[in-house]
Amino acid sequence: MVIEIADWESPIFEEITNVLKKHSDFYHIRPDEETIMSLPGIEINLNRRKVFCNQHEISLTVKEYDILCLLGKNRRQVLTYEQLYQKVWGVNALGNEKKIV
Repeated sequence: MVIEIADWESPIFEEITNVLKKHSDFYHIRPDEETIMSLPGIEINLNRRKVFCNQHEISLTVKEYDILCLLGKNRRQVLTYEQLYQKVWGVNALGNEKKIV
């Protein structure tokens, strides 16, 4: 679950975090801790899993987002079909490689 609050110093934010802190899985990320991957014309907010193209948010599926991040993190490298499949789906690829021209 992701909760976005514009003013994280507001009393309501404190109330929400106090309730959530009772759960061991809870953590929060402040805006100054966010990691942004920048590509030409694209910004990927890695903490919020949001993608912006020319400052417009782009809606991606989970796998589309994972593939975009993988390719962005491996710029200027050639990844094989097997590498893509293993890193995104976490299993060995089935079937034959298909070359994209």
